[in-house]
Amino acid sequence: MTGLSSASRYDGIVSEAGLLPVNGIELYVETHRGPDVDPRTPPLLTLHGIGGHADAMGPEVLGLSGDRPVIAFDARGHGRSTRPARYTLADHVADAVGVVEALGVDRFAVLGVSMGSYVAPGVVVAASGRVAGLVLVVAKGHGAESSSARLMRERPELFAGRTAEEVAQAMFEIVISPQTTAAERQALAERLAPLARPELTLGPEEFQRANDALAGFDNRPLFPRIGCPTLVVSARDDALNPPVDGEAVAAAIPGARFEVVERAGHILTAERTAEYLALVRPFLRQLDELPQD
Repeated sequence: MTGLSSASRYDGIVSEAGLLPVNGIELYVETHRGPDVDPRTPPLLTLHGIGGHADAMGPEVLGLSGDRPVIAFDARGHGRSTRPARYTLADHVADAVGVVEALGVDRFAVLGVSMGSYVAPGVVVAASGRVAGLVLVVAKGHGAESSSARLMRERPELFAGRTAEEVAQAMFEIVISPQTTAAERQALAERLAPLARPELTLGPEEFQRANDALAGFDNRPLFPRIGCPTLVVSARDDALNPPVDGEAVAAAIPGARFEVVERAGHILTAERTAEYLALVRPFLRQLDELPQD
């Protein structure tokens, strides 16, 4: 994979990062691999959630890059990538395919979290047999809007007229499991704090654009067309995309496997990282043993 410059975000991991021209804009892209991983190994393309950026994929980078290269990027409208005045879910799909093509990748796996799980099915279909496997995390198959925007609309008493810090705190309390202890909450908040960098955070108008891109999305027609091995992972206490949503997605994808992580909310990748990776890592390793089409 080429086109990026050396970087050192994580100790002991070979990393590169930079802006790539894709579909008429610039996308900030990172690649990571453990020091013993052959760079020719089919990589894992990761897709973050709404309002997020590549840094949020740290659990996947640290937990999975010892087996394969991991690609993370800031979706258009997010982070260090170009922030257009308007874009769509189809743009996100085209950008994801464009990233792997810009990096010279042929075969790859895809992992999408929350909004990323809305993008990922389109990537599988658009990539025409090049996707070795699919992981959908805290997923749903369709929606009138993003789940976080729906929550903010339905619970105005928690968000209306509040400062950005107060909104963030209210959202944090909702997206973690009620079973998480006070000590665990504090430790989680400290781990997540570095992700809230002002220059990467979306303003209200930018967040609205990100939500508008998801308005009325419906992946249900795509699910029967997904022919690669698929793992769907939900969180038992997810207040945004509950397990019933993930189970419906898994039921619609031929042969998909469905798993639920206990004592976890919507940010299960950070809240229950070990349990999450214990499902995802062996699933991806099994893909390496399958014959290629």
